[in-house]
Parts: sequence; C-alpha cells; structure tokens
Amino acid sequence: MFLSETCEQEDISADIAVIVGITSTEVVKRVQSRLVGTVSTLISFDSDPGVETWLGGLKFAPVDWIDKALSALPGSKRAEAAKVMSIVTDAWERRNSDDYRFALLVLIDSYVTPVKLLKNLRATGLASVGCMIRNCRSQILACLLDPDCRQAVNCLQSCGPTDQVCSYRCIVSNESPAFEAFTLCVLQKHNCLGLTAEITMQPDVQPLSVFRGAAIDHDVAEDLFIGWLGRPNLGLGMQKLDWSWRVVAGQNAAYDQFPSQYQMFYRGKAKGSMWYDPVFQVGVTKTSNNPTASNPTASNDFR
Repeated sequence: MFLSETCEQEDISADIAVIVGITSTEVVKRVQSRLVGTVSTLISFDSDPGVETWLGGLKFAPVDWIDKALSALPGSKRAEAAKVMSIVTDAWERRNSDDYRFALLVLIDSYVTPVKLLKNLRATGLASVGCMIRNCRSQILACLLDPDCRQAVNCLQSCGPTDQVCSYRCIVSNESPAFEAFTLCVLQKHNCLGLTAEITMQPDVQPLSVFRGAAIDHDVAEDLFIGWLGRPNLGLGMQKLDWSWRVVAGQNAAYDQFPSQYQMFYRGKAKGSMWYDPVFQVGVTKTSNNPTASNPTASNDFR
C-alpha cells in the first residue's frame, strides 16, 4: 500500500513492514509511530538511520551495549536475529532483483512461515557435522592439515548464502587435492549439507519457436548455440573465430561478475550430442589485482 494510506488507516494488518528510501526524519517518525507495536517485524533500507528495527517482536536496533553483547551469545534470540539481519543486509547490498527477493524471503521464512526454497538455511549444524564425522573423517583430517584447504573452508564461511561470486573466488583461490577430496566426500558423495538443485518450474518459459521468420527445428537450434564458432572474422583478415559467443551483459548477479567470457558450443562425435566449453577470468584473492584465466568446468556433453 502507499505511504499515505499506511499512515492514515486505523487498522494495519501485516506480519512484516519494509521501509525503503525514506530519508525524511519527519516522515520516518510518522510511519514508525503507526508500525511499531503493530507489526512484529520492521526493517528499513536506504532510509533515515533513526528507523527502529524489529525482528519477530524483538527490538534489534537501536539498542544499548548490553543488548549488543547478547548478540554474541550462541543460541540466543538476539544472536539468531543478528544472523538473519546479516544475511538480509548482505543480500540487499548486492543491488539486484534476485537478491532483493532472497532478502524478503529470508524475513518471511524467519518470522512468518517456512519457505521451501530456503530449507537449507534452517538445516541444523549438528546433523551436518554428524554426517561429516560418520562418512568423511579422513578427508576432514587431511583438510585440517592442509593450509589451502583450511583457508578455503574459512573463506567460504564468510560468504553469504547467495553470494556465488564470493564462494567461487574462495574455491579457485585455494584449490588443492585435499580440498577437492573434502568437497567430493561432504557435498557430492554424502550431501551432508542437504543441498538440492531442483529445476524450478516457474516461470514456465517456452523455447523460441521462430527465428528470422522461419520455424526452428533441431538443427537450427544447434546452429544458434554454435553461433560464430568457425566463422571468418572480417576485422582480422578473415581469421576464423574460435568462440561461439561473448558475454557482454546479462541478469545473473554472479555470472556477470566474471570478465572475458567466451562461450563455445560444438557438435560431438556421437549422434545428437553437443559440447559446451566456457572460458572466463576469475580474480583470485592470493594474487591481488592479477585475475587468472580459468576454465572452470570440463566440457559438458549435452544429449
């Protein structure tokens, strides 16, 4: 609802109120007087610093030093609220629609009703640790003894749940056989973190059916993927291009962070098979200001 309507209504029925971009102290006081005590979760972004923050009925800010100290006590309500606040704030600061949605879903999941998409955020640490100890003892010990593996794990723990750029940078900056064995055991073989990669069904995006006025069949679709690969580069003496597409823009907040992206699609020897080879640069933390070219994945055979 609009701000004027919110302030003038006699009854406000909401679980969460989010204030965005209100910098006027007078307006903030007006809105706050209507919401505090009525809405259990009140949070603001890009607004006057005087706005109070309430999370699940707990006044989170502004508070005195005693309440701030309580945030450091593991398992306390204030510590849990601090964790939620950190996740939501980090997501919001990435300034893209996907992370804005994630931030709001975290608030809903934490203070209104469980959100299925965020079930991994609610996974208990004890269950994950138990799985690791039962199945990956030798890999854990090897990781603890390996400086690169330890650094990779510590680095990953500092990344937000949806910060793929941070996670990927931690991995490529600290690659080692011990870390590879550790992740293979914990993530792939036993899935101790309970991760899922379900294909989302919404929105239901239909494939392109017509290209340049003609219907698209299987061969035309493959040609579109292959793109410019092998075609002459008119600007370089007709030298053939060795890439299908170059990525210059996009919507994915993580994917767009990597420079010098080259996409290569080409047909495989097996009938109906196609290979995909991406190459791009990744800035590694161990070599400051010296991004290293990386081919992050082996070629993928799509059939």
